[in-house]
Formats: sequence, C-alpha cells, structure tokens
Amino acid sequence: MASDRTHIPVMAPYSLLSLVLLLCISSSQATTIIAFRGQTAKLPCQAYLHMHARVNPSTVIVSWTEMDTSLELVNSSHPVNGRYQLDTPQYSLLVVNVDPRYDNRTFRCMARGIADPASLSTPTAGLTVGITQATLTSTEADQLVDGNETSTYMYDETNTTTTTPVPPAPLLETELRNTSEVELVVAEPNPPGQPKAVKVSSKSVVLSWLPSNGPVSNYTVSYSAGNETYQWQTADNPPPGNSSTYTVTGLQPFSYYFFHVRAHFSTGYYKDSPVSTLIRTAPANLQ
Repeated sequence: MASDRTHIPVMAPYSLLSLVLLLCISSSQATTIIAFRGQTAKLPCQAYLHMHARVNPSTVIVSWTEMDTSLELVNSSHPVNGRYQLDTPQYSLLVVNVDPRYDNRTFRCMARGIADPASLSTPTAGLTVGITQATLTSTEADQLVDGNETSTYMYDETNTTTTTPVPPAPLLETELRNTSEVELVVAEPNPPGQPKAVKVSSKSVVLSWLPSNGPVSNYTVSYSAGNETYQWQTADNPPPGNSSTYTVTGLQPFSYYFFHVRAHFSTGYYKDSPVSTLIRTAPANLQ
C-alpha cells in the first residue's frame, strides 16, 4: 500500500571529532510475532535490547526497514510514518491495523550508539572490530601504522622547541552496532463454532459454542423460527464479555429454532458461526 508510508531520509553518520572504533554485534536471533487482522502489532528491536546497557542513551540511533525492499520505514529522527511508529524507549516498531494481505513480511531493526567506556571493561561476546577511522583535521599529520589499523594523530605545527613534537593521544570512542530481524505473521481469527444445545426447556435453550481465537470483545446470539426464511432476531441481553455460553429465553414450547453466534472483535469487525442444526424446545408441560 503506497499510501501507508513515505520515503524516510537515511540517518547521517555521527559528526565525529575523535577517533571512532566501530564494533559490530552479531545478532542471529530472529523473532516471530503473530497478530490478528486489525490489531496493532508490536515488533521488538532485539538489536537495541541486546546492547542498550552498554551504550550512552543520548547517542542511540535506531532505524527499521523492510527486508524485501530495504525501504527505511522509521528512524530516531522520523518516528512516525503512516501506519508505522517507533515506540520508545525500547524502540519497538508499531504496525497499526495489520492486514494479512500485505503485512506478512520480515522487518529489520538496526541500532547503534557510542559505548559507555565502563561497559567495555566487561566481557563482550560477539563483538568484532569493523573499522577505525579519524575525521580530525589539521595542517599536518603523522600516521602511525599498528597491524592492519591506521590511526591519525594531529598536533600543532607551530611548536618551536628543538625536540620532536609529541602528538597528543586521540580521544577514542567506540561505536556499537547491532541488527535483528522480526517476522510478522498476520492471521485471520477463526469464527465461533456452531452453537449446540446443552439444555432445552419449553421456553428456553442453553447454547454453547467453541470460542473464536481472535480478540473478541463480545458475542451476540440470534435465532430464527424453524423455516427456510431465516428471519433472525437478536436475543436480548447478549452474553457478557467473551463468554461462550448463553441461555436464549422467550421461545415457544415444542417449536423448532435455528441459532447462530456472531463474534465482535475489538479491532472493529465480526465473524459469524455456522447456523445450528434445527433445535426443538420441550413441550409446554416440561419446564
């Protein structure tokens, strides 16, 4: 649905004034979220949850994309985009009014932030060095090579002493990045089961049915005299809440009736049960 989302500008990298060490957390855990049509699905950002204790909260940047299209849906700077919303403080993705026709998809969350130095003194399983880079600027620089990493040190070239200038130690910051995926499965709820009579008297029938597995707010029960016209009449005082039993009163003795149940969902639509078999009330002398 093209109208549900717009193009979100890609988040710009940090404006670095220091040397940044990029560490990537490998997160292979995938999550499946099941929601029923019309609900708001909440997709957790495991990428952020796995790293949040190690980063400075003020530096956190989170974005959500569609796996198939790589289209960025929301990010920390643009938290609302049509049916998609970024839910802080845990950076979950809210998908409003989900529909099985177009919302059965996989989404990716990417989280990044500058590490709290104290957190790096503890074991950090799964972290791998990605890249080092420097964006300091000056008129002169000496490059020192250590293994496969190149660090750039800047110093003031106006030093007039006869000794060799000693470059100041650069301020080192460590950026953590993590990604995770969530599969959204949108299902149609089952209708209620066919109502069956569990007790019959001359003027009432106690019905029971298999409840729907969807987000039911309440049921209504209707009945019709036993003919082919199905002139349905809604029973008075519908079942409370999502109760799956109900006593229909005010019926005629020794008469045939059909019954059916309607499940009303909290998401604004309904589903009907199959019509019951023909049920006959008891004779007038049997209460």
